[in-house]
Amino acid sequence: MDIVTRWPGDSVYSLKDYLMTPLINPITRAEEMCNRCHISTRSVVERTFDIWKRRFPILSLGIRTKIPFAQKIITATAVLQNIAVQHRDEYVPQLEYEDEVAVEVNENLNQPQNINIVQQQYINYFRTLL
Repeated sequence: MDIVTRWPGDSVYSLKDYLMTPLINPITRAEEMCNRCHISTRSVVERTFDIWKRRFPILSLGIRTKIPFAQKIITATAVLQNIAVQHRDEYVPQLEYEDEVAVEVNENLNQPQNINIVQQQYINYFRTLL
């Protein structure tokens, strides 16, 4: 799996092959820079998904169809969202249940962190910038 296909997660999730999380206790300046970039990227992705889900509440409330049709719904809403962005349609309704969203907390935050190869490559890249 290449770097482009990795999803930026936050520290409440465990590090996976498909999910890169920030370092829990960054030590070096390169690790801190890597974390800052990771967090800012994740913020952009989360805001984008939030706007998309507000515009199309079916994405938040749950798609209750068979997977092939759900995939078509997701694709169609993505296309419509991109069209709205291109036309600068900034209206995004407020979801009524937003205050009820709970965040699952990872109990393993104090455990030694796991650094995968891709994270190490990013840290090495930021070392070259110092």
